[in-house]
Amino acid sequence: MKYNKIVLGLLLAAGVFAVPAYASEIKTKVVAIKNNRAVITQGIVGAKSTSSMSVSENEVTYTVNLNANTMLRRKFGAKSSLDEISTGDTVNVIGKFTDDAKTTILARMIRDLSVQKRKATFVGEITSLTSGGFVMSTVSEKRINQTVTISTTTKLVNRKEVAIVQADLKVGDRVRVKGMWDNNTSTVTEVTQVKDYTIK
Repeated sequence: MKYNKIVLGLLLAAGVFAVPAYASEIKTKVVAIKNNRAVITQGIVGAKSTSSMSVSENEVTYTVNLNANTMLRRKFGAKSSLDEISTGDTVNVIGKFTDDAKTTILARMIRDLSVQKRKATFVGEITSLTSGGFVMSTVSEKRINQTVTISTTTKLVNRKEVAIVQADLKVGDRVRVKGMWDNNTSTVTEVTQVKDYTIK
């Protein structure tokens, strides 16, 4: 239900259709809409170039073209780029057909469901130290290992919120990390705070 609401919101934002009297009757898993409007809800990316990509859904492969007006988004709505879209990613595509066979789409919006970059907070245990931070093990949302990068702007504190330094972090310490999670690379960057619960 939550996924359907997200897709419906994207369709409305893109001007694909207006809200009918009975919105609950809308079928969101569609490929073609009248007036050459096209929607792919869970397509798989194949080959990709600087201006187009192939996307397959329901055993049909579409050529999806991009132009300067094409909006690229991550799963949670943040702006994305073509470089972040990879072969095998699952995408939403909203646009219009540009051929009679209805296999070529000029995309107005592409949302990559496989790119889940978002700011979040994670709690786990340090399993190894690196020059730029550490690797953290956590079971939340089935994440096993996350590589955490610390910068000069990262605030490091102990359990009492007293400032510490990177050298104080040890393998086995339980920590809380606030930063930007990227599920493709299993990394947490743009870290604003690391709180070490083990250091009193």
